[in-house]
Amino acid sequence: ELGVLVHLTTTQSLRQIVTMKPQWLIDGICRVIRDPDLHPIKDNEVENAGLTKDLSKMYESGLASWDLLEFLLVRNDRGEFRDQTHFLLDLMKHMILLSDWKFNKEKLYLIPSLLKDRPRNQLHGDLSENENGRVYLQSASACIFDFSKKFLPVGIFQRVVCICVSFASTLHTRNDFEIVSGIESYEPILYNNWAKIWLGPEVAMCLQQENESEILLSCIYVAPGDANSSNNQQNYPVTCYNIVLSTLRKLNADLMGNGLEWEIFFETLNKHESSANIASSDRFPLEEAKNRQLLPWFVEIEEIDDEAANTGVNATGDNKITDKHMSSLQIEEFLREI
Repeated sequence: ELGVLVHLTTTQSLRQIVTMKPQWLIDGICRVIRDPDLHPIKDNEVENAGLTKDLSKMYESGLASWDLLEFLLVRNDRGEFRDQTHFLLDLMKHMILLSDWKFNKEKLYLIPSLLKDRPRNQLHGDLSENENGRVYLQSASACIFDFSKKFLPVGIFQRVVCICVSFASTLHTRNDFEIVSGIESYEPILYNNWAKIWLGPEVAMCLQQENESEILLSCIYVAPGDANSSNNQQNYPVTCYNIVLSTLRKLNADLMGNGLEWEIFFETLNKHESSANIASSDRFPLEEAKNRQLLPWFVEIEEIDDEAANTGVNATGDNKITDKHMSSLQIEEFLREI
C-alpha cells in the first residue's frame, strides 16, 4: 500500500526474507510485546503447552524462554508466522527490543519493555550496601543525561538497558571474571525504570529513568579497604559513563536518525561529596564538572569534545582509564557487532 520494502541483512535469517507489508513485522512483534491486561493469553492454551511458569516468568522478570517465544509466535497461527521464530527474534534483536540472557545455563531472552516499574520509594537506595559478602559504596555523585531540550522517546531507556545487559554478559562469560569473583554470575537487577548491572566483581552501574526527560547514571563499587578491592575503583565510573554515552550514540544513529539531543550534567547525591565545598543540591554541566575535577568522574582526564558528548556526533576524546577497563573505542567496537 505504501510501496515500502523492508530487507535487513545483519543475520542470515534476516537476509532470507524481504517484507512487503511492514504491518506483518509489527503484528509479529506484538505477539510477544503486549500488555497482558489488554491482550491476555488464554490460560488453558498456555497450560496445555506446559508453559504456565514460563509465561509468569516473562511478565514478572522480562525473561522469556525459547519455547515460550515459539509458542507465542505460532499460536492460533494461520501460517503467517510458522517457521519464522528465528527471523522475528533476530528482528527484535536488530531493533534492540530483545537480547540474549547469558547469566545462567538456561537459554533465555531479555525483553526490557515487559519489565515492571520499581516503586518510587525504592528508587534511591542507601549509599552503602552488603552484597555477595562485600561492602559496596555508591558513587557520591550522579551523571545525568538530560533530554529536556526536546524529549526522551518512550523505549529509549529500555533499549539502553538492553544494550548494557548484553555488554555486561560478554564480561561475565570471561574466565578471568569467574576466577576473580569466585561466583558464577552477578545477574542484573532490572525494572522498567531502574537497573543495576554488574560489570565485574567490584563494580555495578545503576541506571534510572528519573522522569520523562532524564536518564541518571551512578556506580556502586567495592569500598576502599575491602580485602577484595583493587586500586582501580576510581576508574569504574569513567567506564560506566563511556558505556552509556556510546550506547546513546548508537541508538541516535541507528534508530533515531540523529534526532536525539541531550545535555550532560553531574549532580551530587548527598552531603558526603568527595569534592570540597560543593553543596548536595548543586548540578554542574559537563564542562564545569570537568574543570572542578568532580569525583569520581574526573580523576585523570584528557580533553573531551563537549559538543560531541552532548550530541553524540563525532566524539573523539575519552576519559583516561587503565588497560584493565574498557575504553570508549572497545565499547564502540562491541556495539558495532549488535
